[in-house]
Amino acid sequence: MFAIDDKDNIYCCFYNNPILRKYDSGYNLIYEKKLDKIPEVKKIIKDWKKEIKENPQSSNHYAHKGIVKGICVDEDYLYIMFGSHYPRSVYIFKKDSLQIVRKLVLHVDNRFDEGYLNRLACSDEHLYCLDNLNMTILKYEK
Repeated sequence: MFAIDDKDNIYCCFYNNPILRKYDSGYNLIYEKKLDKIPEVKKIIKDWKKEIKENPQSSNHYAHKGIVKGICVDEDYLYIMFGSHYPRSVYIFKKDSLQIVRKLVLHVDNRFDEGYLNRLACSDEHLYCLDNLNMTILKYEK
């Protein structure tokens, strides 16, 4: 998944690997940061390894871990949504330093299972998230 800022920098996260890369407009790698210290990512990887150990014959768990579910960028911040656990968490990073500013927890009204939340988009004041189960777009305050 990727997002592009107003200067054509590309921020790229991988669905199965906890890595964030930033490329400039000429596709030169500016930085790469591992995201494996984030608690949600640690839990996803731990659960994935446990599933492989307990059920080595299954091929489903080899295909994907589902670490990153969405990414978007605005003028100052980078937003990354991590899955597979509920509720979904969006970490807000300073765009230039990648320092974590805060964590935003996404909830869905009248539903326990937020497992169908995918993709992020942002405006000046809001984050938007696709709810695949209810075929709606949800809006959250930044």
